[in-house]
Amino acid sequence: MRRPVPVLVAALLAALGTTGRTQSLPNDAPRREVSPPADELRCGTRHVEADDVVRHGPRLSRPDGELLWFRQEPALLTANYAGELKFRGVTVTGDVTRVRFARYDRRSGAETIETWSRTGTSTVDGQLVSLFDPSWDADYTAYTLRSNDRGIDQPTAYFGRFLGPDDGIDDSVSMSVRFGVLGLPAPAVTVIDETAQYASHVVNLVIPTFGDGRVGDDYGFDLEAAAKAFYAHFDDSYEILSFVPVDSHPSASYAAFHRDVQNAILGTGGSRFSRATRYGSNGRLLGVELFATGAYAENRLANHELTHTWGHNYDWASIAGVTTPDAVHTPLMNGGESLVSRILSPWLRVGGTAEAPVIERTPVPARHHPLEMYAMGLIEPNDIPPMRLLINQWQFVETRPAAGVELEPAHRTATIDDILRTHGPRQGPVYREINRATVVVSRDRLLSAEEMAYWNFVAARLEDPNRTGIVDYDGQPSFDVSTGLAVDVKTAIRPKDREPATSSYDLDYPTLDPRECMGVTFDAPVPTRFTVGQRIKLNGRVTATDRTDFSSILLRYWRAGGASANALRAQAEVSHSGLFNTEFEFRDGQEGVYLFEVFLFWPNAPTQWSRCSLTTVRVDPSMQPAQTIAGR
Repeated sequence: MRRPVPVLVAALLAALGTTGRTQSLPNDAPRREVSPPADELRCGTRHVEADDVVRHGPRLSRPDGELLWFRQEPALLTANYAGELKFRGVTVTGDVTRVRFARYDRRSGAETIETWSRTGTSTVDGQLVSLFDPSWDADYTAYTLRSNDRGIDQPTAYFGRFLGPDDGIDDSVSMSVRFGVLGLPAPAVTVIDETAQYASHVVNLVIPTFGDGRVGDDYGFDLEAAAKAFYAHFDDSYEILSFVPVDSHPSASYAAFHRDVQNAILGTGGSRFSRATRYGSNGRLLGVELFATGAYAENRLANHELTHTWGHNYDWASIAGVTTPDAVHTPLMNGGESLVSRILSPWLRVGGTAEAPVIERTPVPARHHPLEMYAMGLIEPNDIPPMRLLINQWQFVETRPAAGVELEPAHRTATIDDILRTHGPRQGPVYREINRATVVVSRDRLLSAEEMAYWNFVAARLEDPNRTGIVDYDGQPSFDVSTGLAVDVKTAIRPKDREPATSSYDLDYPTLDPRECMGVTFDAPVPTRFTVGQRIKLNGRVTATDRTDFSSILLRYWRAGGASANALRAQAEVSHSGLFNTEFEFRDGQEGVYLFEVFLFWPNAPTQWSRCSLTTVRVDPSMQPAQTIAGR
């Protein structure tokens, strides 16, 4: 779970069941607001100078008992999988025989402490490591699928905390499970050799040592070598290379990071430099990114790292006399939401008045802060209003930001004149088009056809070719829309000396596979875009085998950030043969983005949890044709 959720929605209508009679609504369980550690958007981007010193400085040695990486089996957990969930080759530094893990239950909020015994040892970059291979049975795997939000824009879920050696001090690192989705069309895949293949929007490289440097440094991915491996087969025509390891690399300090390769922009706190040749580029490459846990499909994280291309290097101590805890991320300030804040997720921002500032929800879709637009060269200096920077930038060290939380009002005001006085005017290129290559790196094999289909679809969606926004459940749109369509992101793959692959997708509002909700099979793909006033029929069959007396089904559409009046529940009876027919509609005032859930009941059933939580559904105003949602 990654965001605040509204209170339990009230019933809006009860649809006709298969017998033609209406029923009273059974009790469906409320959605719980939970805040596991993995909720935080952890960006590890650092200052250019510090990053370069670490990468090219002396090799360090990490203490024993620290988690490096693991390989999930299956690589992408999907609703039709009926086996064990396994974490293979959980790699821990040093000679460690047992480690502890706090497995998290999203529905109860409780943790179960497990002890894993070592299954082997190995060496990585000359250092001894211990290996562990925990697994969970098919029933718990199914429970994991049922109890977590899933979807293209919900690619991972917090699974628990790695606590370290059983005789050591707790030093937890979050571990997540990766989800796939059913029904993605298989793209054409070209295999170059045993180390490289590609589809229309994704490249897969096999690099056996990718990430080995983490035994000496938490950031120890050799992105320079990985980039050179990319350029051996693909054009030097990209501003950004985004690397996603197949193995999960949990870290206490980041979920992803951006590394500047060159900068030609002055006036935003950075200096001019170029290290493109280190990466094998003749000068086109601006930056490289690493997504350590596979959350690349989340707009908030993909947009955050891309925004670091223009940095956030403003010297606020000199500009406004405010000291910030992180010099490369946006501080607590008003003026709009920021896509490069470490403190506030982009669905939250500082609102209220100077005397009574408060955390408020960001309007959908989220947009770049004016200061970020200025750094990109997309607005003029006079378009930046005065900004209030809160003096206490450490207000959320021990508490979690949430809408409605009041802030300490002491602040300093910064104007564009203050910025110009400190950094001078912005000078340099304006990038109206950003080419971003998605590179999935595996250590010992080429990706399967199913994995290539998933990552190709993810990368194609990030392009947002129709510029409709592709807003996810958090209210985060594509980068194109977050910039007001001023920047166009392209993700197509251009190989050297080979024909580029092509693919055709419904990227804007892809339907849900009829089997995506465990225990229920719909008669047809489930739509994810509706219009107010549109009559909707969803029919199917109950396939769950945990009972034989299911009597009713409940569909629940839970609006992100909405009130009960903007949500919908619809019910139908289940026939003796398991068939059901539902009919319902969204009404005026229910526009927005939703999560789709399905509940099953039997006579006198107690309160039930949903069988699936699937994102994202969009509801448009009545009679609105398909169009962009760049404005608010």
